[in-house]
Amino acid sequence: MIPEVADLKYPERLKRLKLPTLVYRRTRGDMIELFKLITGKYDSRCMPELKLYFADAALVARETRSNRYKLK
Repeated sequence: MIPEVADLKYPERLKRLKLPTLVYRRTRGDMIELFKLITGKYDSRCMPELKLYFADAALVARETRSNRYKLK
């Protein structure tokens, strides 16, 4: 759709346009939707059944990359 990059290969087009890959965009979108489900942004009657548990605050504090929302 952009004539200047039409002849380039996919990775080169992404680099030139400063865009992330489709795989990255899909994964990011999935994570955003899951966050919305977990934090109650959607009507609970419309969301799938998720098995959630909330981690112990002391455990979360010891871990460097974590949060209190966990899926089983």
